[in-house]
Amino acid sequence: MLFAVWLNADKNKITRIEDITYSGNNPDKDYVQKELNCDHLIEAENLLELVSDISHELRLELDFSFLLGATDVAKELGWAKQKITTYRERGKFPEPIGFIGIGKRPVWLKSQISRFSKQETKEK
Repeated sequence: MLFAVWLNADKNKITRIEDITYSGNNPDKDYVQKELNCDHLIEAENLLELVSDISHELRLELDFSFLLGATDVAKELGWAKQKITTYRERGKFPEPIGFIGIGKRPVWLKSQISRFSKQETKEK
């Protein structure tokens, strides 16, 4: 997976990380990074490790507001948490970008859930 990473103006917090797809016609990472105007473009299997690595390397304070757990997702969508589980089991919900904590709870990018919500609204 390829992730674009944005930092805030004073470069002390990661403000946004998004999974991206770039054109097969121009797969040059430097070009894509410039076009997106992001600070980093990184391939990683595990986004949570990526965030940790970037923040450690750049000595950044972490801001995880771009990540949502199931409770946050339910609130964002106006759903019960059980509905998220049902949709996931049916393959009708975005895959989480990773799992955190002892219970390995799923987390999603806020942008993923926004896109899903817009798509759901269009389909209704």
